[in-house]
Amino acid sequence: SVFLKFVLSYTGYIEHFILILRKFTAHIDKGSVGEDDVGGTDSSLATGDGAAARLQKEAEQKAEEEKKAAEEAAKQQEEQQTQAAQTGQAIVDYACQFIGNPYVWGGTSLTNGADCSGFVQSVFAHFGISLPRTTWDMENVGTAVSYDQAVAGDIILYDGHVGIYMGNGQIVNAINSAKGIGILPATYTNIVTVRRLV
Repeated sequence: SVFLKFVLSYTGYIEHFILILRKFTAHIDKGSVGEDDVGGTDSSLATGDGAAARLQKEAEQKAEEEKKAAEEAAKQQEEQQTQAAQTGQAIVDYACQFIGNPYVWGGTSLTNGADCSGFVQSVFAHFGISLPRTTWDMENVGTAVSYDQAVAGDIILYDGHVGIYMGNGQIVNAINSAKGIGILPATYTNIVTVRRLV
């Protein structure tokens, strides 16, 4: 009876010891996995997340730079168009000062008389723009645009004639010896070409 109690007691101690040992072993295993596997996985994920975040940031910066560049280009284009429009209108306003002055074949004087190409040449010379003397040579200056795109300050060339487009379907030009410098409908005859100089 005493021996049986001793055996049972000893067996209980053994079982208790085994239970403690299992818990300790499980704790060690868990710590090992946490340090090696889990830690390594966290490190890999952190590296991957960092690279993705960096790429996203770089993409956002690039998009922002492209947006700013596009806005700046649009602003510059708008400023250039505004400046061109102002210059074109200034050319028209200057040319219109000479309405009523005489037409003189071969002339280039805005006050004493000019022919059609001499008139246009002298008006543009006032703004520092050099043009050839004849209408045929003027057909190749500047940039060609359609009549629908014509704006104030463009020149419109016809067969043997040229005028400065005023806008609203009109040109100011040296018409002939009877009418002098005056205004005509831009489509009074067939248009050969429209040229933009500013």
